[in-house]
Amino acid sequence: MSALDDLQSAAHATRDGLDSSAAAVADLDKQTEELAGQFAALGNEGSAQVLAQGASQRLAGVREMLANAQQALDDFVADCEQAKGTG
Repeated sequence: MSALDDLQSAAHATRDGLDSSAAAVADLDKQTEELAGQFAALGNEGSAQVLAQGASQRLAGVREMLANAQQALDDFVADCEQAKGTG
């Protein structure tokens, strides 16, 4: 059972790491919005648009991938728990 507990602990640690990554991406998104606003205020609409639309969409994709990975790890942890019960 110890090896299964270790595996489950490693999955939890990996999941926690994804939480940190999700927070970092949210911060990056906020910084991107702020910078786009600064470019717009300076009259550089082209750069503002690239940041506001293109970069923001890419960050949304990263957030979605992280959410999917988090869910998959949650499912994996549940599988480990189920394996403990059937052993």
